[in-house]
Amino acid sequence: MTGFCSCTYRFGKGFTLVELMVAMVLGAFFLNGVLQIFFSAKQAYRTQENLARLQENGRLALDFISQDVRMAGYWGCSHAAPSTDGFNNLNFFYKFGTALEGFEALSETAWTPELDSSFDQTGNDKVLGGSDVLTVRRANALGFLVAKHGDAANPLELQLNVTEDNLTEADIKTGSVAIAANCTQAEAFQVTSISPGSPITIEHKAIAATIATPGNKTGNLLITYENAKVHAVNTVSYYVASRNNEKLLYRRVNSETEADKLGLVDGVEQMQILYGVDTDAEGNPGKGSPNYYVKADDVDKNNNWDNVVSVRVSLLVATLDNVANRPVSYTFNGETIEDQKIRRVFTSTIAIRNRLK
Repeated sequence: MTGFCSCTYRFGKGFTLVELMVAMVLGAFFLNGVLQIFFSAKQAYRTQENLARLQENGRLALDFISQDVRMAGYWGCSHAAPSTDGFNNLNFFYKFGTALEGFEALSETAWTPELDSSFDQTGNDKVLGGSDVLTVRRANALGFLVAKHGDAANPLELQLNVTEDNLTEADIKTGSVAIAANCTQAEAFQVTSISPGSPITIEHKAIAATIATPGNKTGNLLITYENAKVHAVNTVSYYVASRNNEKLLYRRVNSETEADKLGLVDGVEQMQILYGVDTDAEGNPGKGSPNYYVKADDVDKNNNWDNVVSVRVSLLVATLDNVANRPVSYTFNGETIEDQKIRRVFTSTIAIRNRLK
């Protein structure tokens, strides 16, 4: 006879409410830890990305400024500024005798010397108050050899391997200002037409100022420029402006038009500049090196822009996003800013090559 056990067995019928609540609390705890790691990693990545972008913007901005400042006063083979006697209309863009010029920001609306009226001070891209402005005048490094120029009234005939595309790439086009330069002298003229062919020729006919600025007074150049070179010549200005509540470093080439100005680097909030002035006499061993650094208004007050041999540029650059966990206070040029952006100052001292001895 088979015996049966009278023992009672306890079969699992599920989890109790207490057990479920404990499991949910533990799950939420571990999930919160995972989320914290995820958000911390995301924030760290976002911060590093913004800092890398900030570093890149600062170096890029200084690189652009340095390239132009080093070439200030470059007029091809000529050491003297090009003559502008052949122009009908002289203005800010044709002050080639002043190869480098600065404007010190005194307030939100005032600069010394006073800003030229061509700078936008009212629109969406207006020059930012409190930030300095820098202007460089120079010939482009790329020049084209004049193969023939039989008479001062004749067009300039360039060497056979030059094409009109070459000229356009070098900023020489109809209506632009160029210089003809040999190692004795240089002179500026407005290009009135370019005749393609073999050889390609550049015309400099007389043109009224009412038709085009600056306009040529006469079609004759001062001398013949056979075996000399023709270069485009530009007036380049750097300044900080605000667009759609964002601050950018602008590079303006010649006149103030949408085509001629470029929002170059974003995140640049301020530009402050000091100018290295050389006061040593010719023949002094220290000639070509700055004796002191001053602001633009001090240079202008003494009328010695020709004695500026170097430029010290300081840029305040900020991250594009609010990446700090709390408001961060930063003081630059006597002004304190407090928000959640991270800022760095980038400074470079740039020598003007054509004034080194």
